[in-house]
Amino acid sequence: MKAKKIVIGVLLTIIGLPMLLVLVVVVSVAVLDRTNGSIVSSGKPRSYLLYVPQSYDRAKPTPLVISMHGAAGWPAQQMNLSGWNRLAESQGFIVVYPSGSDVPKIWHVDRGAGLVRDVAFISALIDTLEAAYNIDPTRIYANGLSAGGGMAFVLSCTLSDRIAAVGLVAAAQPMDWGWCTDQRPVPVIAFHGAADPIVPYQGGPLGDPFNPVTVMFPAVRDWVAGWARRNRCGTKPVESGVAPDVTRIEYTRCAGDATVVLYTIQGGGHSWPGGRPLPQWWVGPTSRSIDATSQMWTFFREHHLLRNSESHGPYPTHTNSGDRRYRGGQDRADARHSAGRTVGRCHRAARGTGACRAGPATGAGGNTGTARFRGTSPEQGAGRAMITVRPATPSDVAAWLELRHALWPDGSKAEHREAIDRFVAGEAQEPLAVLLAEDGAGRPVGLAELSIRPYAEGCEGDRVAYLEGWFVVPEARGRGVGRALIAAAEGWGRSQGCREFASDAEPDNDVSAAAHHAVGFVEVGLVRCFRKDL
Repeated sequence: MKAKKIVIGVLLTIIGLPMLLVLVVVVSVAVLDRTNGSIVSSGKPRSYLLYVPQSYDRAKPTPLVISMHGAAGWPAQQMNLSGWNRLAESQGFIVVYPSGSDVPKIWHVDRGAGLVRDVAFISALIDTLEAAYNIDPTRIYANGLSAGGGMAFVLSCTLSDRIAAVGLVAAAQPMDWGWCTDQRPVPVIAFHGAADPIVPYQGGPLGDPFNPVTVMFPAVRDWVAGWARRNRCGTKPVESGVAPDVTRIEYTRCAGDATVVLYTIQGGGHSWPGGRPLPQWWVGPTSRSIDATSQMWTFFREHHLLRNSESHGPYPTHTNSGDRRYRGGQDRADARHSAGRTVGRCHRAARGTGACRAGPATGAGGNTGTARFRGTSPEQGAGRAMITVRPATPSDVAAWLELRHALWPDGSKAEHREAIDRFVAGEAQEPLAVLLAEDGAGRPVGLAELSIRPYAEGCEGDRVAYLEGWFVVPEARGRGVGRALIAAAEGWGRSQGCREFASDAEPDNDVSAAAHHAVGFVEVGLVRCFRKDL
């Protein structure tokens, strides 16, 4: 709703203009809003403007830059004012300008279904371009102006395992940091005019005298300091002068080298520094002292999602890519299944984690009252015995390591042990909870790793319990171990305030699909994503 309020304010600035001029503006937008591609996302067509440099070589992995327009803007406008195409041609990367939704076009940078749809669109757009071009998956970057900058922030919280770094220009950030529950460090470079009349540098309401509603923005320096805390940077930024009217602050010593940089333009307006000016009577001056696009690309080139030995400590997230990769401090496992469970992440679903972190010794998002997560499965009959499910503890490391390695054999035991140690130390962002199943003799026979995502295919809420990994040892299958793990996982999800439970599977894994159906999931997506009510 806040995104629409911002647009209302923007549109009301033309109330005092002659009707003829208003008609000219409307017609001009319709003529200039050209795109050259579209996909269907969330059941609706979404368009984009793509630029592929003449130097593109299909044999070489190529970086991708996603640049998003402001509220009431459009892709071609963003292309022209930012000048990304010129740099793409000289530096050899692909740039795409996605189009917002509704009329006028906006990005839903507030809580709600609109945000979920926008994130799903960007994720699907990346998939589409990866299928058509040789995109380097470790060098995908997002940036934007105003609400487009706000959308880049949203992507850093929901697609942090796909976006290597983000850039913000005069970013409209109506949501507080409490919304961004993904604590993965994401590098950011920001530019903001100290005289911005739309998004005040010192914070406060949307600077629009015609706006009948109030949209509050945080102070820019405070917002950037919040990002530095997210990236676990040093507390004292380094400040330097770049030009007589431009200062730069940089937070260093950040986790994963995810630096945080802010350029402040004294006298600068709500515009793209160094880019094509917007009407000064509306947004204020456009600085020529610094080129935001060039600075942004220089910053982007220094950051990419990390792999294997490059990682500063893997956090387990997953993809159906077919190989085990570590990127951005996360290990992305292939979609391998045991006892019918996939850990493949649906590419058309937004990524993210929940608000709670794994706590030492509990494996239940830091909850110490673990008794409510204990479950039993007293199923009788041939070959069935009492099954107990409980949170993993530090004393379970050896058993957990064996089960985890059996589930994801492409990762070395050293890599798995590092991820487990981070969880036990309370430093892992995912999983949030780990459940172990034991048979009547106390032998470990099953494992479930759980997280919370802000979006999952087919789900309605923005806090969804997610089954990241599910494994039952071969000799214990068919004895109710899987059902006991799922029942305990559902209890954990409810305890975290979730009302939906989701999972996923590769399209060709019929065994996994059958196992999901057997425990009450409903298939909701083409890439075999599952959900059930809690």
